Amino acid sequence: MRSFLITALSIVCVCLACIVYVETVGSRLDCTALYCPAPPLCDQATRTFSQRVVCGLGKSPLKPGSKEFRAYVVTRLHGFVKESLKGQLMAPAVVEMVEYKLHHPYEPMVLHFAGDNGVGKTRLAELISLAYGQRCGDELCTVGDSTLVLSGTGYDGLSTAEFRKAVVELVTRHARRHPRDGVVVINELSSLEPGKVRVLLPLLGRASEFPEHFDVKISTQLVVLTTDFGREGRTRGKGLSEMRSFINSEFTDLYSAQFASHVRTLPFLPISLDTAGEIVRVVAKEIGCSATPPVRLAITDTAVLWLVEKTKGSLAVENGRAVAQETKLHVGSLMERLQADEASHPSSKTLRPRDGAANCSVPACNIYVDDGGQIGLAC
Repeated sequence: MRSFLITALSIVCVCLACIVYVETVGSRLDCTALYCPAPPLCDQATRTFSQRVVCGLGKSPLKPGSKEFRAYVVTRLHGFVKESLKGQLMAPAVVEMVEYKLHHPYEPMVLHFAGDNGVGKTRLAELISLAYGQRCGDELCTVGDSTLVLSGTGYDGLSTAEFRKAVVELVTRHARRHPRDGVVVINELSSLEPGKVRVLLPLLGRASEFPEHFDVKISTQLVVLTTDFGREGRTRGKGLSEMRSFINSEFTDLYSAQFASHVRTLPFLPISLDTAGEIVRVVAKEIGCSATPPVRLAITDTAVLWLVEKTKGSLAVENGRAVAQETKLHVGSLMERLQADEASHPSSKTLRPRDGAANCSVPACNIYVDDGGQIGLAC
């Protein structure tokens, strides 16, 4: 009886919160909802009343494995890839593979993103994670709540037995918690010696479960591996088929053909100058969307070229990472100054319309290069 009353009281509190939210916020036009990527379902302003209640109780509004959940994941991932991943021709194939996994949850699906530094491998893994998640999985919302992220470099110094004890428990606990919507990302797999990779055989599609936990199916997890096979410019100038053959050869030489048989290798191309410009635009938009409050940022072609020029010296080594870091450095500092000015003089600028009748096709702020050749921000 006591637990029933507590649950009932929780529902009433959540419902009251939802009503207040709808009255004060839900009816107001928010341009950022049209301009910025949609957050996970439980953080969306457009979720239904019943979804708000379920989210408030700490549960998932969409049942993993349902038609609605599959549509949610595929729609989000397609939009993320289209808007945020530039210069990688294999991206549509990744969406198709994820969709196949959603329809065939008990078939192993291991995606191997390989290529040089800074070409978008980890970024795509994060986008897949966010597509699956119905809540944010970390404070910055870089991953969804149904994703387990492991790093090959995070287990340096451990013996194989220690590695097994740590990782098997982590993966099994995650698979038990997310049997139909789980994602496991292993970054920098190439940092693990073959003995430790052998521990991961169930995650690589070679078994359905770990011998320590026969009751927990691991094959239901979507697994994403990232490696730096092809790093240091060795893939530059190669076509996709050449890159795939080259990377598979490196993978097989290190881990044997047995390990690689269920792994789907997807080579990532080095970044071109044209792609670098697209990345500048994506990162500038993301900086605006992550601001508090969010700001619709636009950037002129001249400002894009200004930022790309800053990265030419490191583009061949760091690829898109160099472009993203340079953009964050300059545009981020502009945004910080603007927000500091807004805080000290709240009536001097308008970062977001206050009358609820904004033209959402017009950017709130514009990044440009001034007459002195320096980058600036006007709102």
